Amino acid sequence: MSSISSIVHDDIDDIINAEYVPKRFNDYVALRDKLRANDYVGKYELILEFSLIESFVFNKLWFYWLIVLYIVVLELLNDFNGQS
Repeated sequence: MSSISSIVHDDIDDIINAEYVPKRFNDYVALRDKLRANDYVGKYELILEFSLIESFVFNKLWFYWLIVLYIVVLELLNDFNGQS
């Protein structure tokens, strides 16, 4: 049976290798709690926060971000054409 410490180290290795992006919020919470229990806070927790945000924002809402980008580009083009 592997100890909590080795599980945490494996999870940290996955985070550092950018292979671990929590698929569900519960996965994120479980890993965050393991990190806190073993005093792995700071950088690794920040990486998890960004992974969670990236997973939600870019995977779930990519279509909306595409629409926003399209609108911004149109506004910039209108401003550029208005100045010339």
